[in-house]
Amino acid sequence: MAGLDDVLAEYQRQIKGAVELTAKERAQITKAGADVFRDKLEEANRELHRSRTGKNHMSDHISSVNKTLEKVLDGTSTVAWDDAHHAANARRLNDGTKFYTADHWVEHVRTESMPEVLAAEHAEYQKILKKRGF
Repeated sequence: MAGLDDVLAEYQRQIKGAVELTAKERAQITKAGADVFRDKLEEANRELHRSRTGKNHMSDHISSVNKTLEKVLDGTSTVAWDDAHHAANARRLNDGTKFYTADHWVEHVRTESMPEVLAAEHAEYQKILKKRGF
């Protein structure tokens, strides 16, 4: 019969296996959420701020990567505009200037999409746990 110390040690080993993720696994989880947020941001951008002229639109330049802005794989995923001009326009529209009234569309999308982002991250985490046998 196993003693209490043995049972607790085994329980601790199981918990560590479920929560100690590698940077690649954390990046896989956050990338799933980042992709959902990117899609929601593109959709809102097309509805609210799509210009009728030109072919180069701000909503076409939103990307998600599973690295930091410095290109470091640490488990973080980033959603951003890949064009500085479009990023500056998005900031002006979101935050406002003395010429534009702020509509805070990025914050609204972030808040409204959070349940779906977390659901996507949860699903990815469950895949990792299943692969590990939990």
